[in-house]
Amino acid sequence: MKSKENFGQEIALDVKDEIINIYDDIFNTIWDKIYPTLGTAPVLTIFQRAIHFSSQQFPNLETLTVTEEGIDFREFRSLSVEDDKETIKEGLNELIGNLFEILVKLTGNILVKELVKIVVSPSISGDCFARFATVGFVNHLLRSPMPSVYG
Repeated sequence: MKSKENFGQEIALDVKDEIINIYDDIFNTIWDKIYPTLGTAPVLTIFQRAIHFSSQQFPNLETLTVTEEGIDFREFRSLSVEDDKETIKEGLNELIGNLFEILVKLTGNILVKELVKIVVSPSISGDCFARFATVGFVNHLLRSPMPSVYG
């Protein structure tokens, strides 16, 4: 029989894993939308730069690997076992913010506005996108002054 503590730890790990799955879906959706427009090299560079900048505040993000298929979360997932779910969400939200900032600087608001429509849509994966990438969150990202990712 499992103790309450072990059961609680299993639930916490399941919740963290689900959070990472949701963000994995979000980043794959962003990747799939911008890849046809921008191409392989620019998309790889944009994601790598956003990860690099975000990892200054959230070091575990450096473990995300960018390939021609998108972002690989395997190493991040294994290292994030020790992090609380709020730290995981804050780090991945920071990454989304930096990614959007780069895209706005390179392409203007048009591409990001299209991404917002897709990312916030509950039809992509149930209501999971609505929980973590709300319109208010994305609008906040677009309006907030952020440090330059080119600095």
